Amino acid sequence: MAQAKVGDTVKVFYIGRFEDGTIVDHSPGSEPFQFKIGDGAMVQGFEEALVGMGPGDVKTIDIPATKAYGERMDGMTMELSRSRVKSLAPELGDILEVTLPSGRKANMIVVEVTESKAVLDANHPLAGRNIIFDIEMVAVVSG
Repeated sequence: MAQAKVGDTVKVFYIGRFEDGTIVDHSPGSEPFQFKIGDGAMVQGFEEALVGMGPGDVKTIDIPATKAYGERMDGMTMELSRSRVKSLAPELGDILEVTLPSGRKANMIVVEVTESKAVLDANHPLAGRNIIFDIEMVAVVSG
């Protein structure tokens, strides 16, 4: 029975949740999710947990924010006057593509809207959160 290692393509079923049980991610559909360990398709802690697992192995892991979507960074917010985003009519939770002063584009989440301003946040929505994953290794396809 092959054990997974970095560089292997694997098939897994998984469910990711917060400590309160809220599901935040899961393997799509009824077929297992297939990807190559080390390609960054999943968060670092998830990929690390697969190393050494073989077909049929099941485990539950608690991934700290630093190995999931990172810590929240306070400097990742931007306040804009409503006149700059008026034509968009932003609502709480909207994702807007913003061109930064560097010319780079970033997706930002609307986290506050008032009569005079909109506050946007470039942190990943799951940043700063630990995530618990239930994982079932279905197959190690190739290496």
